[in-house]
Amino acid sequence: MKKILTIGGATQDIFIEYKNSQLMQIQDSHGQRKFLLLEQGAKIEVKHLHYATGGGATNSAEAFLKLGQIVSSIFKVGDDEAGKFIIEKLKKSGINIESVIIAKDQPSGVSFIIPSVNGNRTIFTFRGANSTLNFAEIDNGKKIEQSDCLYITSLTGDSANVLLPVCNLAKKHGALVACNPGTSQLKENVNIFLESLKNIDVLLLNSKEARILMSEFLKSELLKKPDIKKIKESAKYAEKDAPQLLKELLFHQEHCFSVSEFFNIVLSHGPKIIVVTNGSEGVYVATKECMYFHKSLPTKVISTVGAGDAFGSTFISILIDHFDKDFDKICSEKIVGQAIISGLINSASVISAFDAKTGLLNLDQLKSKLNEIGLSDLQKFSY
Repeated sequence: MKKILTIGGATQDIFIEYKNSQLMQIQDSHGQRKFLLLEQGAKIEVKHLHYATGGGATNSAEAFLKLGQIVSSIFKVGDDEAGKFIIEKLKKSGINIESVIIAKDQPSGVSFIIPSVNGNRTIFTFRGANSTLNFAEIDNGKKIEQSDCLYITSLTGDSANVLLPVCNLAKKHGALVACNPGTSQLKENVNIFLESLKNIDVLLLNSKEARILMSEFLKSELLKKPDIKKIKESAKYAEKDAPQLLKELLFHQEHCFSVSEFFNIVLSHGPKIIVVTNGSEGVYVATKECMYFHKSLPTKVISTVGAGDAFGSTFISILIDHFDKDFDKICSEKIVGQAIISGLINSASVISAFDAKTGLLNLDQLKSKLNEIGLSDLQKFSY
């Protein structure tokens, strides 16, 4: 049992359920994308409204708590009904919320979530107070000093400025630092993020975020102009029975690179472990020694909301249980493998429910499913 502090966003999530949703698929320069169609001028009858708490800080806090960790959370809400709803829900769960910041002059964050026919979702997000968190508000660092692990989720707007001092303070006191940034953070506040990398131990991204981050590296002065021939050679698993991202070159805007090149470059800037989730395909994890892949687990998809938070927090919960300042130990194949499969189990459970928290498993449930699945499907690749 370890002390975990989550930092990031908190929202009131309003799920809008209606019949006969329609999708349209378009192929353009950004690749193949699907769009949820809402007819202009139409009045759409809503079947049901479901209210829940969301945001990276609250979703991950709930997951850590169910897995037996001691959990505190820092986020910012307004002094309004949505803020009271979020705080009350977390308090009932048993999460320590004494460091939550309540803004008198700002509204709470709210998300309107529209599920599609295939279980994916479109989200209208109002960030509100989530965008105005500052370091002076974070309990003067006391919670950070007392924590074994910091789990930092997406920080938007001005809140992105807290990442660097928070990471610096956490490393000063020997905590494991895990970070799961959002797309806007990597686009709009990338310089702060790149400077913070040296104090981030575990970096968790989805494949879209990985493309954005690598593109920012390539645009910055941190890297020379890429050698396309060398990049193609680094995609050396093209002719083998390898997972998707190892067989192909990745593109973002005008940049081209291989996933192994991405891992090598980002590992050289500080992180000990990098995770890249690739939707329904599975999860890639890199250490300085090798790369791992495990396919996603079969499940009935009701809603994908919270899948990334469930995977990331479960992955970190397994690692922190074995962490005693020895990164070689938690980078071992056995520990990383258990963390990957545990994360996949919990995220599969979450997407079989409607919101981000209902499907979260407790530690006994997780261990039971982990014993059933084992490590036999874990794939390992050299650089």
